[in-house]
Amino acid sequence: MWEACGSAPRAQPVTRAVHLGQDGRAVTTALSVGGCQTGQLTGSESGTTITVRLSIRTREKPGAVCTADIRLEPVSLTLRSPLGNRKAIDAATGRTLRVGV
Repeated sequence: MWEACGSAPRAQPVTRAVHLGQDGRAVTTALSVGGCQTGQLTGSESGTTITVRLSIRTREKPGAVCTADIRLEPVSLTLRSPLGNRKAIDAATGRTLRVGV
């Protein structure tokens, strides 16, 4: 069983391209993670904006050593309704994100 180490997942700024699926609901980006880390993209929606939160969680098995590799991990979020004309906001920085198709 994997156990969470340290504190809750840390919010990370979105630094890579953000893409929208053809259905208008799937939002995808990527982040660099290493060793025993995994990424997650979560969000909240209103009538005028979506706010996305990118986070990294470190997990390791008791007694195991995490590798020192770094990899680019895709993460995605499915919106309740299509993005449409709503703005996408980065929860970590407050800046508006450019969302490409």
